[in-house]
Amino acid sequence: MSPIEMQVLVFKTSIRRRNDLARVAAVLDREYAIRKWNVDQQDIDNILRIEAYELSPDRVIELMHDTGFQCEELPD
Repeated sequence: MSPIEMQVLVFKTSIRRRNDLARVAAVLDREYAIRKWNVDQQDIDNILRIEAYELSPDRVIELMHDTGFQCEELPD
């Protein structure tokens, strides 16, 4: 059996403020596949970077939309 590889997913988001980060944390911290995540609020696109095992970009987009944020996967 081969080991599961860590994947890095990158998204453009509408996260803007500190309280936005708290709302996102409440959702992403509960997602078992996510090992680490951060948002670069210095970037104009407020980049969300996620390190995870077996997590689809569609799942992240769904979670973000359900939390009230726009989210678009960026190409590699």
